[in-house]
Amino acid sequence: MLVDFLDILSIRYQIDNVVNIIEGLKNKVDIEVLMTNIDPLGYFPEIRNIKVLEGDDYSGLYRDVLIDTPVGPYFMKFLEEEMFKEGGDSRTMTEVQNIFKELKPEYIRTTLKKLWLEDFNEFCYKKLNSTSLKMMEEMIKFEADFKTMQVIYNSIGNKELNTAAKITDARKKLCPALGHLYPDSKTALLNASSVEQLKDAVKGVANYADIINEAPDPLKKEDYSVAQKSLDDLMYDEECKKYALAFDQCNQIAVFYAYVKLKEQVFF
Repeated sequence: MLVDFLDILSIRYQIDNVVNIIEGLKNKVDIEVLMTNIDPLGYFPEIRNIKVLEGDDYSGLYRDVLIDTPVGPYFMKFLEEEMFKEGGDSRTMTEVQNIFKELKPEYIRTTLKKLWLEDFNEFCYKKLNSTSLKMMEEMIKFEADFKTMQVIYNSIGNKELNTAAKITDARKKLCPALGHLYPDSKTALLNASSVEQLKDAVKGVANYADIINEAPDPLKKEDYSVAQKSLDDLMYDEECKKYALAFDQCNQIAVFYAYVKLKEQVFF
């Protein structure tokens, strides 16, 4: 059980490695240079097989990712979501390839990690004993909530998302379908257009509204103070407290997840 748990946990870091490799290859960086910068937790032998073919053949690139890597199922889900336009009409593969050329790597990374987190949550419910599940359920919901809050916060005032429809669509694709905020606060979060509306949407859960209240308003960047903590900084503090609590319980494997997350905080 622990082996399976660690295997699916490692996919989180494999996603980072694959997205970084793909973006580096698109920018003509040598594979050997890219390999020196990969996260050891996300290493797998097939990663060296990822390559851009002649003429920037994106169909070949993503075919390699889908077939040869452990993150293939998440790329497949991502592709399936991108294949359908609003209204149900399907895109051609050429259109999808063009989308990949234009999409920012952070968007792809966030979407893939959202799909992974939902999959990881399902794994925990199916495989873990009651003690481990209780600990993991809380940590996964906590992580999902923070990802959702970050997505909403970072999209407030985003000039690239210049219509309500674009904002809502992007948020739906990036926000995990789980957590303490889901589904009760889903509509309010998707429609939040200010920090005040975001605080109102999360006010029913723990100290989420306090965290948002301490973060700078993304619509008032000129008022930022050097001493003021960013939303990421505030969430970092809360994450360290939350993951440290996992070490208070015995006979459970959630501590391995907490350990990896805390080490991640130390190094990054």
